[in-house]
Amino acid sequence: MRRVIATLALALLVLGCSAPKGDPVELLTASSGCYLGGEHAVEDELLADPEYGTRFHGRPVTWPLGFTGVRLVGGQVVVLNKGGYVVAKTGNKYGIAFAYAEEEARRLEETIGAFTAAVNCPYPHDFYEVH
Repeated sequence: MRRVIATLALALLVLGCSAPKGDPVELLTASSGCYLGGEHAVEDELLADPEYGTRFHGRPVTWPLGFTGVRLVGGQVVVLNKGGYVVAKTGNKYGIAFAYAEEEARRLEETIGAFTAAVNCPYPHDFYEVH
């Protein structure tokens, strides 16, 4: 039984590590922090945006520093975290709370109305996929 579990875990790890194939997409990224909870996530569809990479709830999304995007063959954009793992895909619906915007993220909020996503926060209600 242990061998089966170990094999399954290894297979999932390998699948999770393989980055999707496609063209790189420049995303808005900036330093941000987490609130201490209590904020409410907005539920909406994540969309591809030709200028900013992604759009959520009618606003360009600012992702944490180190996040990257890949445009898939069908035009959808996959968002990868610093480790190269998929965290979001356009066309899917998510609940995303606002993150605490540090200097550059705050500037993006003020100038283009960006939505600073609370993706790296430890609270499950800050970022989740809606099924």
